[in-house]
Amino acid sequence: MIIPFENIYPPKNGGMHRCFHVFHQLSKYCDLTVVTHSGKEDLLAAVANYPAIANATVYSTRDQKAPKDIFSLLPARIGDALKYRFITKNLSRDTDSFFLKLYPILKNLLSGHSFDYIILENLQLTYYATWLKKLNSGAAIFFNAYNVESTLAERNKNKTAAQQKEADEILRLETNLYQIVDGIFCCSQLDLDLFTQMNQNKIKLGYVLPNGVDTTMFSHSINTSPGQLRNILFCGSLDYEPNKTGLLWFYKNVWPIVMQQLPGALLFVVGRGNKQDYEALQQDPGVQFIGEVEEVISWYRKCNVAIAPLLNGSGTRFKILEAMSLGNPVVTTRIGIEGIEATNKIHAMIADDAVEFANQIIALSTHPDMSALISSNARQLVEAKYSWDNIGESLIRFLESAH
Repeated sequence: MIIPFENIYPPKNGGMHRCFHVFHQLSKYCDLTVVTHSGKEDLLAAVANYPAIANATVYSTRDQKAPKDIFSLLPARIGDALKYRFITKNLSRDTDSFFLKLYPILKNLLSGHSFDYIILENLQLTYYATWLKKLNSGAAIFFNAYNVESTLAERNKNKTAAQQKEADEILRLETNLYQIVDGIFCCSQLDLDLFTQMNQNKIKLGYVLPNGVDTTMFSHSINTSPGQLRNILFCGSLDYEPNKTGLLWFYKNVWPIVMQQLPGALLFVVGRGNKQDYEALQQDPGVQFIGEVEEVISWYRKCNVAIAPLLNGSGTRFKILEAMSLGNPVVTTRIGIEGIEATNKIHAMIADDAVEFANQIIALSTHPDMSALISSNARQLVEAKYSWDNIGESLIRFLESAH
């Protein structure tokens, strides 16, 4: 498993939750080797809560000294550029310094060991699939797709020339995955269908590996005391474009209706990222703009309704599953609930219209019995379909059948 990220534990966002928990589940069932930019000690700190991780063999680029070779005799920038082109045999691509850190570890591992599977944890790594295959021809290479990145890029209508070039390259990669990797893990059937269509039905192995939650860590609580009922929570990365677009839409179009019909309501905004785009929310006495926090559970406990007003994006929203697991009834959009097998008004409240979105919040905030029922139904759904332990068992059965 190649994890080209730093600090995946403790996970700070949905992508890192997915990455970490796939790592944990594979540690339980497989002879797993991990190559990562995360510190080995940081990862192994998770053993206290996730003992199976101790079974994995972890190689961190932080522990590796840069090898001495002919390129190290040159100034660093020039030497890295020449070395990268020598390795990849590609003169047009910009130097990928993160890959150069991974390269010596991967070369030694893949030359000296036989692996059944190589799992790539981001799209950038697919550039090196051919090289990986040459070193370990018996391994099946899977790409773990957190989103359909080209869809996200295309929805940005105000792209600069550089961003448009990047979007074009993402689309080129995603429409040629069938030629690059042996299989794809997708967050939802919708994403898998889209990848299949983009690749002319030539994806060799496609598997829906949904996002999940750790139901042992996220215990259920029904939050319908008078001090909680009118507290509404938005929790998510403030830099993530779909979150930003959705939250600003909510504040402009939905929040005034809620405030008019639900005096005393408070909106709590929790999440890390740039606050500059949210000046109006920070100045509003009806909004508690909390920002980044060490842990989120206590903020869910302060509130009843959790909102996910998403208007674009792809994949499965971890924050919705998190709220469902913890007991907060969710109000979201059809795009927000994509990939989660939830039924409207049973497991969550789903509304795309601003007035209807507001009405759903008001209904949950003024009818504790309805709120408690949605909360309980959602937790049951999460336990049945989105527990990481259940997802891990299904993933292993798939890998055993595909081998």
